[in-house]
Amino acid sequence: MKHALLTLCLASACSNATGTPAPQATVTPMTNPDLDLAWSLAKSADGKLLRITYSLKNKSEQKIYVADQLLAYHEGKIQRVPTRMIVSSDRQPGLVRFSRAVVRTGTTQFDHPPGATALEPGATHQGSAELELPLRGWHNYAPPPSLPEKPTSAVLEVAYLTGPIEWGAVQTSDGTRVTIPQLPSYRSAAKIARFDVRPLP
Repeated sequence: MKHALLTLCLASACSNATGTPAPQATVTPMTNPDLDLAWSLAKSADGKLLRITYSLKNKSEQKIYVADQLLAYHEGKIQRVPTRMIVSSDRQPGLVRFSRAVVRTGTTQFDHPPGATALEPGATHQGSAELELPLRGWHNYAPPPSLPEKPTSAVLEVAYLTGPIEWGAVQTSDGTRVTIPQLPSYRSAAKIARFDVRPLP
């Protein structure tokens, strides 16, 4: 299969060709005092989709950057996936984690951080996703993660950045240019906003 070319692949955002994953951000999941968080889960009328909506309000006095524009590399193409979330197991039994962030795996070969959007003090950022039911594990750069045998509830995690950030860009296979934090900046500046646990509908 012919691989689509990236016109700009940041050296700091790609792991080497051997498939060894680049070092990942070490961030502690939290509900950060800089943000007001809200989210909801609902099935579509036909029961085939799980619709997720969320919002983050910047309560701080500084600009922050919400990094929730996932990029995916599958079938030889890098692309934006605006309706997807990484779907995996969380630490608690029966708990599914929905993520828009860099999620570490042992097989990741490409690990561009998500594209980021500036959020001014007092402003609110809104996002959404539609996931097929029944839920299946999904990762933007790696094979599908396993899920609990009987998922009963879910938690949402969204990355955001504060402080000095070095920016770069990736061009997707359809020609879209996406502004992303360079991976060293993601490692040093990323935090994870962890929303409250909700029962699956």
